[in-house]
Amino acid sequence: MNKTIYKYELAVDAFTQTIIMPKGAKILHFGNQNNALMIWAEVDPSWVEETRFFRVLATGANNYPEDQKLSYVGTALFYDGAFVWHLYEVL
Repeated sequence: MNKTIYKYELAVDAFTQTIIMPKGAKILHFGNQNNALMIWAEVDPSWVEETRFFRVLATGANNYPEDQKLSYVGTALFYDGAFVWHLYEVL
């Protein structure tokens, strides 16, 4: 099993987003890189791909989706904390 770290970019968007990654990918970090939201995941590139679903929510925004089961992934800061985004995986 060869493990590799892949990086995936997310939009600053409160709607559900899809990311295709190797099955069983382990999310390592969610953060800001060059003013873009990124997920870093440990993957085995030889595994079959699967689609995973994520939501990016802003601090203070009234858009928390009560109708979805979510799992918290992490928080990313922009502009010295002036903007704060939270990532959830939709289960």
